[in-house]
Amino acid sequence: MNRLNAPTFFDLAVPVSGSNVIVRNTLLVVLGSLILAISARAQVNIGPIPITLQTLALMVMGATYGWRLAGLTVVTYLTYGIMGFSVFANPPFTGIVYLLASPSAGFLWGFIAGAMFIGAAAQWGMARNPVMLAGAMMIAHVIIYIPGVLWGSTFIGETWLPQGELFNVFVTPFLLGDTIKILIAVAVVPVSFKAIEAIKRN
Repeated sequence: MNRLNAPTFFDLAVPVSGSNVIVRNTLLVVLGSLILAISARAQVNIGPIPITLQTLALMVMGATYGWRLAGLTVVTYLTYGIMGFSVFANPPFTGIVYLLASPSAGFLWGFIAGAMFIGAAAQWGMARNPVMLAGAMMIAHVIIYIPGVLWGSTFIGETWLPQGELFNVFVTPFLLGDTIKILIAVAVVPVSFKAIEAIKRN
């Protein structure tokens, strides 16, 4: 198999050509970006950064969209916030300042690379293999955590982030939830591929 040449889920589910590809992909970007906005509000508040369903949405989207479309979808989502729409998890829920000063800003920027990595792994043929997909999703989370933690380190010294508390605020509270979300995504995505392929054969 050529690298990054495996068809995405939507290449199989909605095979189109010509200008119809642009229409399909535009609809997927709009849908995916809205799902990211909605999943930001499905949250458990545990501190300055809540646990949300965004990484679950991101993993499934990346694995079914492919790397280009997944990256574009996250950029579109972030653009909504820059334009003034209330799409982020915490007050004020919007604005360029949120992406430059919020404690969760590093994670949001990391979403772009994380989604693109999962999309690339899927187009490398890993989306149908639960073990390989789980490994790719674990790496994607590390990719997201790196800018999240690096950005979080700039807040050391604040009243809510004293010395030694960086990982207790920006990493540890999310590990169990992210593990569960990876398991859910790995249970859903390969089955979805197999189901659509079975439908196409019949």
